[in-house]
Amino acid sequence: MDNGSEALAKLPNPNAGPAHLTVASEVATRELLRDLFDIPFLRVLAWSCDAANDLRTFIGQAEDIHAPFIEPDALKQFCIGPLTINELWRGTGKDMKLDRGPYLHLDNIFVDPKTCQITCILDWRSSCVAPLFYNSGVPRLCGNSWPVREGWVIPERPDNFESLSEDEQRRIDDDLESETLYRYYEAQVYKRASHHWTVLRQPKIPILRKPVCLVSGAWENHDLFFLREVLMTITNQWDEIFPSIPCPVSFSSEEIELQSKEEENIKGLGHMLLLFREQAILPVDGMVEPEDYDIALENSRRFKEIFIGLRKDDAEKKLFKNLWPYQESGSI
Repeated sequence: MDNGSEALAKLPNPNAGPAHLTVASEVATRELLRDLFDIPFLRVLAWSCDAANDLRTFIGQAEDIHAPFIEPDALKQFCIGPLTINELWRGTGKDMKLDRGPYLHLDNIFVDPKTCQITCILDWRSSCVAPLFYNSGVPRLCGNSWPVREGWVIPERPDNFESLSEDEQRRIDDDLESETLYRYYEAQVYKRASHHWTVLRQPKIPILRKPVCLVSGAWENHDLFFLREVLMTITNQWDEIFPSIPCPVSFSSEEIELQSKEEENIKGLGHMLLLFREQAILPVDGMVEPEDYDIALENSRRFKEIFIGLRKDDAEKKLFKNLWPYQESGSI
């Protein structure tokens, strides 16, 4: 601006969810966190969530804040919900009468690496107010991609560390850093949040919670195999989890056999894709630079043909065609 002020206009991404609710929810969340909880957010100058408005946007002004003491009545103008995650509004989901949340997205929390203080919350989507059953666990920013050792074990380098190659040393240091973050988070939960720690120590909760995480995307995200897998795991462990309650789910021997065969196929696909990615033939997440798109597309088509050609019969070829993760629009 001519007077030195800075403002920005933000438009809702059509893939983010229902435009009306995403705009209204973000404005309300920003006002709550900015004005009442002294969290650094941009001040909203004007906004609209009317679908007839071509802009459907709000305008924010960059400004430091210092919130006063919060009066209890100040919270009465806010309410919780609904969840605007796109999976629940895609396709026919928008017409379903569902309890939609609400649900903070860790990728949108900025933390100063020196002070470890939160400096800014970039976005609000997927923030969750829910029982500990749904929210307990180690967040991804402190999590491990593999099971950690039991007990209060301090991660250390192996005795032969100095004799290893640079790549192996780097991998070990990365793993140690990840496990150290995991242990530090556990220690802080034990020290500061006794209720969370109690739930965190119950090993069966992640198993029971997993179907809830998978069911909303079982068809559109191709999670049906994984949903069925975790339900089978629960049925196998049901007597240990709820010994006095009959299990409400059962699977026939034919269904278990089909699941086992599909698991073999998926594992085979996973091993092949891992080789492709390690050789930088195909991108991990399917995203490439614009100038590399044509080459990546050609590689995907070529290796997809090789992958499908290895199958024995038409049924397997059709299955593996659908399993291929880099699908082009209209190719299935």
